[in-house]
Amino acid sequence: MRNQHGLDFLTRACHTAVSLWQDRSTTYTGRLQVCAYSTALTTGWSNCTRACPCRAQV
Repeated sequence: MRNQHGLDFLTRACHTAVSLWQDRSTTYTGRLQVCAYSTALTTGWSNCTRACPCRAQV
């Protein structure tokens, strides 16, 4: 069984990151925010996959 919860979360996070990246009104600031967001997401995703009870079903 696949980890649907994690897949949905990752999909939403990717769409959010792309939306922030494409916002040209604050290009430099936006890029810094996306970089920080991506780092936080990677760390959070790693912690989630280790702690999530659905992970054991994969």
